[in-house]
Amino acid sequence: MSENAKLRLEFLIATAVLGAVIVLMRFDSFRFVGWESSVFIGLPVIMAMIRNLPISELGLSVRNPLKDLKYFLIASLVFLPPFTAAFFIFEHFANNAAITLCVPEGLGKAIAVHFFYFALPEEFLFRGYLQTRFYRITPKLIGPEKLGLPLAAIVCAVIFAFAHVIFDASWYRLLVFFPAVIFGWLRHRTGSILASTLFHGACNVTAFWVSGMFTYLR
Repeated sequence: MSENAKLRLEFLIATAVLGAVIVLMRFDSFRFVGWESSVFIGLPVIMAMIRNLPISELGLSVRNPLKDLKYFLIASLVFLPPFTAAFFIFEHFANNAAITLCVPEGLGKAIAVHFFYFALPEEFLFRGYLQTRFYRITPKLIGPEKLGLPLAAIVCAVIFAFAHVIFDASWYRLLVFFPAVIFGWLRHRTGSILASTLFHGACNVTAFWVSGMFTYLR
Protein backbone atom coordinates (compact mmCIF):
# COMPACT_ATOMS: atom_id res chain seq x y z
CA MET A 1 0.00 0.00 0.00
CA SER A 2 1.38 3.42 -0.97
CA GLU A 3 2.01 6.06 1.69
CA ASN A 4 -0.77 8.22 0.29
CA ALA A 5 -3.20 5.32 0.50
CA LYS A 6 -2.13 4.69 4.11
CA LEU A 7 -2.74 8.36 4.90
CA ARG A 8 -6.23 8.23 3.38
CA LEU A 9 -7.08 5.08 5.33
CA GLU A 10 -5.71 6.61 8.53
CA PHE A 11 -7.77 9.77 8.01
CA LEU A 12 -10.95 7.77 7.33
CA ILE A 13 -10.44 5.61 10.43
CA ALA A 14 -9.81 8.67 12.62
CA THR A 15 -12.90 10.51 11.33
CA ALA A 16 -15.02 7.36 11.76
CA VAL A 17 -13.90 7.03 15.39
CA LEU A 18 -14.57 10.73 15.92
CA GLY A 19 -18.05 10.34 14.42
CA ALA A 20 -18.83 7.46 16.76
CA VAL A 21 -17.68 9.52 19.77
CA ILE A 22 -19.82 12.50 18.74
CA VAL A 23 -22.89 10.27 18.32
CA LEU A 24 -22.32 8.79 21.80
CA MET A 25 -22.08 12.31 23.20
CA ARG A 26 -25.65 12.91 22.01
CA PHE A 27 -26.87 10.73 24.88
CA ASP A 28 -27.38 12.56 28.16
CA SER A 29 -25.48 9.95 30.16
CA PHE A 30 -22.36 10.57 28.06
CA ARG A 31 -22.42 14.37 27.85
CA PHE A 32 -19.76 16.39 29.65
CA VAL A 33 -18.48 13.61 31.89
CA GLY A 34 -14.82 14.18 31.05
CA TRP A 35 -14.12 11.24 28.76
CA GLU A 36 -14.68 13.09 25.48
CA SER A 37 -11.69 15.39 25.99
CA SER A 38 -9.59 12.33 26.80
CA VAL A 39 -10.68 10.79 23.50
CA PHE A 40 -9.91 14.01 21.61
CA ILE A 41 -6.39 13.95 23.03
CA GLY A 42 -5.94 10.19 23.06
CA LEU A 43 -6.99 9.52 19.46
CA PRO A 44 -4.18 11.62 17.92
CA VAL A 45 -1.66 10.22 20.41
CA ILE A 46 -2.61 6.61 19.60
CA MET A 47 -2.56 7.25 15.85
CA ALA A 48 0.82 8.99 16.21
CA MET A 49 2.19 5.95 18.06
CA ILE A 50 0.85 3.57 15.42
CA ARG A 51 2.24 5.68 12.58
CA ASN A 52 5.46 6.52 14.47
CA LEU A 53 4.93 10.28 14.26
CA PRO A 54 6.84 12.81 16.40
CA ILE A 55 4.42 14.67 18.66
CA SER A 56 5.71 17.96 17.25
CA GLU A 57 4.16 16.85 13.94
CA LEU A 58 0.77 17.41 15.58
CA GLY A 59 1.43 21.01 16.53
CA LEU A 60 2.48 20.44 20.14
CA SER A 61 5.51 22.65 19.86
CA VAL A 62 6.29 26.25 20.64
CA ARG A 63 8.88 27.08 18.01
CA ASN A 64 8.31 30.82 18.10
CA PRO A 65 5.95 31.89 20.91
CA LEU A 66 6.15 35.57 19.97
CA LYS A 67 4.99 34.73 16.46
CA ASP A 68 2.14 32.62 17.88
CA LEU A 69 1.05 35.45 20.16
CA LYS A 70 1.32 37.98 17.32
CA TYR A 71 -0.96 35.93 15.09
CA PHE A 72 -3.38 35.36 17.96
CA LEU A 73 -3.58 39.10 18.67
CA ILE A 74 -4.01 39.95 14.98
CA ALA A 75 -6.79 37.36 14.61
CA SER A 76 -8.48 38.65 17.77
CA LEU A 77 -8.36 42.29 16.67
CA VAL A 78 -9.61 41.49 13.17
CA PHE A 79 -12.20 38.81 13.81
CA LEU A 80 -13.50 39.07 17.40
CA PRO A 81 -15.37 42.40 16.84
CA PRO A 82 -17.41 41.08 13.85
CA PHE A 83 -17.78 37.73 15.64
CA THR A 84 -19.28 39.53 18.64
CA ALA A 85 -21.50 41.74 16.47
CA ALA A 86 -22.79 38.72 14.55
CA PHE A 87 -23.58 36.97 17.83
CA PHE A 88 -25.56 39.98 19.07
CA ILE A 89 -27.47 40.31 15.79
CA PHE A 90 -28.31 36.61 15.58
CA GLU A 91 -29.54 36.33 19.16
CA HIS A 92 -31.52 39.58 18.98
CA PHE A 93 -33.35 38.86 15.76
CA ALA A 94 -33.46 35.06 15.61
CA ASN A 95 -34.17 34.39 19.29
CA ASN A 96 -35.97 37.60 20.31
CA ALA A 97 -33.38 38.52 22.92
CA ALA A 98 -32.95 41.84 24.70
CA ILE A 99 -29.44 42.99 25.61
CA THR A 100 -28.33 43.86 29.14
CA LEU A 101 -24.73 44.88 29.69
CA CYS A 102 -23.27 42.82 32.53
CA VAL A 103 -20.49 40.45 33.51
CA PRO A 104 -21.86 36.87 33.60
CA GLU A 105 -21.53 34.77 36.72
CA GLY A 106 -18.80 32.15 36.72
CA LEU A 107 -16.64 33.95 34.17
CA GLY A 108 -13.36 32.79 35.73
CA LYS A 109 -14.43 29.14 35.70
CA ALA A 110 -15.74 29.54 32.15
CA ILE A 111 -12.38 30.86 30.97
CA ALA A 112 -10.57 27.81 32.38
CA VAL A 113 -13.15 25.38 30.99
CA HIS A 114 -13.29 26.88 27.52
CA PHE A 115 -9.53 27.11 27.10
CA PHE A 116 -8.43 23.81 28.65
CA TYR A 117 -11.48 21.51 28.42
CA PHE A 118 -12.77 22.57 25.01
CA ALA A 119 -10.26 24.59 22.97
CA LEU A 120 -7.05 22.66 23.67
CA PRO A 121 -8.36 19.09 23.10
CA GLU A 122 -10.38 20.17 20.05
CA GLU A 123 -7.46 22.01 18.48
CA PHE A 124 -5.12 19.10 19.14
CA LEU A 125 -7.52 16.74 17.36
CA PHE A 126 -8.91 18.87 14.54
CA ARG A 127 -6.03 21.19 13.67
CA GLY A 128 -3.06 19.41 15.21
CA TYR A 129 -3.87 15.94 13.96
CA LEU A 130 -6.63 15.83 11.32
CA GLN A 131 -5.59 18.95 9.45
CA THR A 132 -1.93 17.95 9.50
CA ARG A 133 -2.63 14.47 8.16
CA PHE A 134 -5.01 15.69 5.45
CA TYR A 135 -2.41 18.27 4.44
CA ARG A 136 -0.02 15.34 3.91
CA ILE A 137 -2.58 13.85 1.52
CA THR A 138 -2.96 17.05 -0.47
CA PRO A 139 -0.98 20.22 0.38
CA LYS A 140 -3.14 22.32 -1.93
CA LEU A 141 -3.42 26.00 -0.98
CA ILE A 142 -6.29 28.31 -1.85
CA GLY A 143 -5.02 31.83 -2.47
CA PRO A 144 -1.49 33.27 -2.62
CA GLU A 145 1.28 31.22 -1.04
CA LYS A 146 2.05 33.62 1.84
CA LEU A 147 -1.59 34.08 2.83
CA GLY A 148 -3.11 30.96 1.32
CA LEU A 149 -5.57 28.75 3.18
CA PRO A 150 -4.87 25.00 2.97
CA LEU A 151 -7.64 22.85 1.56
CA ALA A 152 -7.01 20.68 4.63
CA ALA A 153 -8.10 23.57 6.87
CA ILE A 154 -11.41 23.87 5.00
CA VAL A 155 -12.05 20.11 5.09
CA CYS A 156 -11.37 19.97 8.83
CA ALA A 157 -13.53 23.07 9.42
CA VAL A 158 -16.40 21.25 7.67
CA ILE A 159 -15.88 18.17 9.87
CA PHE A 160 -15.67 20.44 12.94
CA ALA A 161 -18.93 22.17 12.04
CA PHE A 162 -20.84 18.95 11.38
CA ALA A 163 -19.55 17.51 14.66
CA HIS A 164 -21.16 20.48 16.43
CA VAL A 165 -24.40 20.03 14.48
CA ILE A 166 -24.59 16.34 15.40
CA PHE A 167 -23.76 17.07 19.04
CA ASP A 168 -26.29 19.87 19.50
CA ALA A 169 -28.84 18.83 16.82
CA SER A 170 -29.02 22.50 15.77
CA TRP A 171 -28.47 23.68 12.20
CA TYR A 172 -27.09 27.06 13.29
CA ARG A 173 -24.07 25.27 14.74
CA LEU A 174 -22.82 25.08 11.16
CA LEU A 175 -21.76 28.68 11.74
CA VAL A 176 -18.75 27.46 13.72
CA PHE A 177 -17.30 26.62 10.29
CA PHE A 178 -16.21 30.25 9.90
CA PRO A 179 -14.09 30.62 13.06
CA ALA A 180 -12.80 27.07 12.43
CA VAL A 181 -11.36 28.24 9.11
CA ILE A 182 -9.43 30.90 11.02
CA PHE A 183 -8.23 28.27 13.51
CA GLY A 184 -6.95 26.23 10.58
CA TRP A 185 -5.22 29.20 9.00
CA LEU A 186 -3.48 30.03 12.29
CA ARG A 187 -2.30 26.42 12.60
CA HIS A 188 -0.88 26.55 9.09
CA ARG A 189 0.81 29.92 9.45
CA THR A 190 2.46 29.33 12.83
CA GLY A 191 3.29 25.63 12.66
CA SER A 192 1.79 24.94 16.09
CA ILE A 193 -1.64 24.89 17.72
CA LEU A 194 -0.84 27.58 20.29
CA ALA A 195 -2.32 30.53 18.36
CA SER A 196 -5.36 28.55 17.20
CA THR A 197 -6.00 27.27 20.74
CA LEU A 198 -5.79 30.79 22.20
CA PHE A 199 -8.09 32.18 19.52
CA HIS A 200 -10.50 29.24 19.84
CA GLY A 201 -10.69 29.80 23.60
CA ALA A 202 -11.15 33.54 23.10
CA CYS A 203 -14.06 32.92 20.72
CA ASN A 204 -15.68 30.52 23.20
CA VAL A 205 -15.28 32.91 26.14
CA THR A 206 -16.60 35.80 24.05
CA ALA A 207 -19.67 33.74 23.12
CA PHE A 208 -20.17 32.79 26.79
CA TRP A 209 -19.83 36.40 27.91
CA VAL A 210 -22.13 37.79 25.22
CA SER A 211 -24.77 35.10 25.77
CA GLY A 212 -24.86 36.13 29.44
CA MET A 213 -25.98 39.59 28.38
CA PHE A 214 -29.24 38.38 26.86
CA THR A 215 -32.72 38.22 28.32
CA TYR A 216 -34.90 36.03 26.15
CA LEU A 217 -38.35 37.48 25.56
CA ARG A 218 -41.51 35.44 25.12
